[in-house]
Amino acid sequence: MKLFVTSLVWLFLFGSHSAFAESIRAGYFPFWATYSQSYHVTDIPAERLTHVIYAYANITEQGEVALGDKYADVDRIYENDSPLGGKRGSYNQLRQMQKAYPHIKTFIAIGGWSYSKYFANAARDPDTFARSAANFVREHGFNGIELDWRSPVMKHRGQPANWQQREQYFTLIKATRAALLALTKETGQEYGLSVTLSADDQMMEHWPLPEMQLYVDFISLLSIDFHGSWNDKTGHYVPLNAPAGELSVGAAITRFNALGGQSDKLVLMIASQGTSWQGVSSPGVGQPTKGVPLGSWDNEQTGASGVFSQQDIQRFTKDPSWQQGFDSKSKTAWLYHPEQQIWLSYDSPQGIDAKLNFAQQQRLAGTALWTLPGDASGSGSVLLQIHQFDAPWQSIWIDSRQWLIAGFISLAILLSLLMAYRKFKPAKQEAPISLPDLVSLIEQGAHNHQDVPEPMQQMVQKLQSWQQQALAIESNTEPARDILPVWQQSRSVEALHQELVSWFSRQPGVKSASVYQGDRQLAASDDPQHGEDSQSIQLLLDDLDACVLQLQVSPEHNHEGHYRQLTDQLGQCRQYLMQLCRQPQLLGELHAIAQSKDKLRYIKAERGYSGLYLDGQAEPSYILLRLTGIKLYFDNQTLLQVHRSWLVNPNRVVCLEKLQKGKWQLRLDCGDVVPVSKSYLQWIQELFPQWWSQSA
Repeated sequence: MKLFVTSLVWLFLFGSHSAFAESIRAGYFPFWATYSQSYHVTDIPAERLTHVIYAYANITEQGEVALGDKYADVDRIYENDSPLGGKRGSYNQLRQMQKAYPHIKTFIAIGGWSYSKYFANAARDPDTFARSAANFVREHGFNGIELDWRSPVMKHRGQPANWQQREQYFTLIKATRAALLALTKETGQEYGLSVTLSADDQMMEHWPLPEMQLYVDFISLLSIDFHGSWNDKTGHYVPLNAPAGELSVGAAITRFNALGGQSDKLVLMIASQGTSWQGVSSPGVGQPTKGVPLGSWDNEQTGASGVFSQQDIQRFTKDPSWQQGFDSKSKTAWLYHPEQQIWLSYDSPQGIDAKLNFAQQQRLAGTALWTLPGDASGSGSVLLQIHQFDAPWQSIWIDSRQWLIAGFISLAILLSLLMAYRKFKPAKQEAPISLPDLVSLIEQGAHNHQDVPEPMQQMVQKLQSWQQQALAIESNTEPARDILPVWQQSRSVEALHQELVSWFSRQPGVKSASVYQGDRQLAASDDPQHGEDSQSIQLLLDDLDACVLQLQVSPEHNHEGHYRQLTDQLGQCRQYLMQLCRQPQLLGELHAIAQSKDKLRYIKAERGYSGLYLDGQAEPSYILLRLTGIKLYFDNQTLLQVHRSWLVNPNRVVCLEKLQKGKWQLRLDCGDVVPVSKSYLQWIQELFPQWWSQSA
């Protein structure tokens, strides 16, 4: 027993993060992932990381730190958040994550390409910036700051250098460190400071490397985006090696060392994505292109970036229509689709392994994954590969600890059963039962065995019950189940709809299932697109958002008995959806609309979200509640529906205008125009006849 206890203690110490010194394993979490990728802080595999870097905070024209996206950062309501104020959003989720994983350090990255506009203003007044940065960290619970100025001295290669910014940036770094040290004296907590560094040698040489690394904990090498949509020819996304004069990871690190950089301060950024081009007639580097295709997170509004996530890339590798290759010199993989003429460059496991080995040889401080949302799950995860390379035993512990703990507990129970058997065995029995025999009895159902004493029978029953529970938890195969438990694991309306479509698609007789936002008056109708051997059945899924479930079914399955089970399931789903809509998220979003109604111009449906367009904001604020749900809580004098995808503030409307081809639009006092559907036109003219007369 002493050996068992000692082994268990060592096992827990072995799995703890504090037992061994670790290299840095950082992961970047961009705020826009909560919109475009439905990825949230709770999805972060925190056990495998030492740092989570939240991207990004903004800088005001006055040179002070500000929120990057107010809704995503501090307004969005998650489970256990308060709908009436208090700490909310991704920032609060990071606080909760730290409570569960105290080893994690959370940094706020300031700047990036989108938010570096006023970095120069901040550098001219470093004390003001540093004070605001320290206050920002204290207010929102971060453990450190990453300065991500893109880029001081020389923003792009080939441009004249602004030498004044070299000294200003160094002063800014020193002031920020001083402000964090002052904050430590107030709170008793230590705070970290890091900076990003361009991998372009023409830009790197202008940075105050030897001086600034004395004040920072680490420097993140921006080893991403070496080639992309801005190039008219194909190129490897992030090659480890490249011909002289071209960007590569190896050349960047060599240049960093030559400029006086300390390798133990440098963190290598590794990408969980790849870049692609279209119109490529044959695979390879240097091929002419015709732009880039829509990537994993692109749409017509955002435009095409050509960037694909690791999830999509792994899906492509399993598709035989994609050709695959690996450049042994650059250590970079590629995919090519001959029919679509798309060529994609990315880091395969072989390429990532080469970079990790190179980083180890160079004695770098660690790695940082850009980005966490772009990574794949399971065995295809880039972060998993990094963790297995960097801390293999710790990674094994995380992957196998449930089984190991279960095994130890099982052994302890067996030993306890053995001792209990010896204690309660009949006096006439000459020898105690052996451990193998005991295991055999348990497998055969020892609670029915006449030779086992009653107290031991009870313990055996407990063991068998525990074994069944453990197997149920660890089993990778899902038993047959209805849809309601699946829905209850989802966190958003969109996820619920996806689960619904997936479940119904697997039912007998259902050829296809889809969810769309439709009208309230629904009727079953034949769909000629699916031929004579199928029929379209439409069911109202969601009263709040008027969402429709459409099923394409075979005629032989179109009878009441078969669909009674399906409609029963649908009823459960609708009840749960209404429960979801009563959660604090709904109250908080309605409160946000009501609070800003004086500044609100219109609300527009955009990809499963609703965008609130407000005065004084260049970008919309997004909420999860959709238009038909919003309309239930506001009258026509506050929000008027004029189009399936538009709600307008009638107090901001100037006139109703007729366009060519029978189209109509509303013109607002700010100059914006909102389209009007014909189905709403007569109703609008009856409610607001003055708009018609004003346009005449």
